[in-house]
Amino acid sequence: MKFIRTAFFLLLLVLAPARAFSQALVCPDPGKDIEQNKTEARRYFELGSTYFDMKQFDKSAEAFACVIKLVPYTVTARYRLAVSYDRLGKLELAREQYQWVMVSTSKEAEPLKIEVKKRLDEIRKLEEEKVAAAKAEADRLAKAEADKKARAEAEAKAREDARLKAEADKKAREEADRKAREDARMKAEADRKAKAEADRKAKEDARIKAEADRKARAADGASTDPPATGSAPRLTSRWWFWTGLGATALLAGTATVMGGLAIQEKQEYEKNTFADADAKSRYETYLLVGDLALGGTLLSAAALGVAIWLWKPEKKLSDATSGIWLVPACGAEGCMMTLSVGF
Repeated sequence: MKFIRTAFFLLLLVLAPARAFSQALVCPDPGKDIEQNKTEARRYFELGSTYFDMKQFDKSAEAFACVIKLVPYTVTARYRLAVSYDRLGKLELAREQYQWVMVSTSKEAEPLKIEVKKRLDEIRKLEEEKVAAAKAEADRLAKAEADKKARAEAEAKAREDARLKAEADKKAREEADRKAREDARMKAEADRKAKAEADRKAKEDARIKAEADRKARAADGASTDPPATGSAPRLTSRWWFWTGLGATALLAGTATVMGGLAIQEKQEYEKNTFADADAKSRYETYLLVGDLALGGTLLSAAALGVAIWLWKPEKKLSDATSGIWLVPACGAEGCMMTLSVGF
């Protein structure tokens, strides 16, 4: 009977493809005529059953959904709709239809309830496994995210620790350098103070020794005056002496050079009667400059002599003959200064 029904329906599909296609895709709204609704429902049920046998569950689900829309209380259509949803993996929709079959009190539902209950238990188990898998995946993702966050925090902490360590090392080096410089400065200061103290002590020891020697000589009847070489400053230690001596020597040299040039120009002028007036002018210029330099030499020497005469440090008798003299001397060829030193 089933084979005849399937063959008949296939024949209908061949003879009227447009009508079958429209019935597969378009579900009419239920009318007021219940018998007409049942007739339409049977046609969609036959269509759904054909697709169901052909394992085209998406189309069978559409056909059985039309059957339920037209005749809601049909158990077989609901069961096959549930199976179609089940085969398509739409477990939530399948469970709703299975549960409707389980609560139905019709005689059609009784032989189906055992299988439906078993499938509901399997669906519940699958859903529990799916929930568990989803929870496990969520836990895995959360753990991966936590691990990633922990690694990021560890890396950030490592970088921060490295930065803090580098900064601490830099500060330590700077502090060590500063302390080394401070230690070097303090050591140099201590060395300077020690050297100054040593020099002061040496001078003090020399003074004490000189005082002791003087007292010892005084006790032996010797003069208590210190030797002239130890107490009287030397003439050559005075700045004005070398200034005056340098000025006198410079002026004397100038006078000598100018005198020599004047004599040379005069001889040239007297020898050559055709000499120009410039030769005579040069002669007069050299002579004037030489006279001025000679006068300056005499004044500088006189000032130096007066300063030496005014400067009379106390000396021993053995030093009475020592001295320095600058004596000017002039002749037919010119003038010069004579330096004499007595010891």
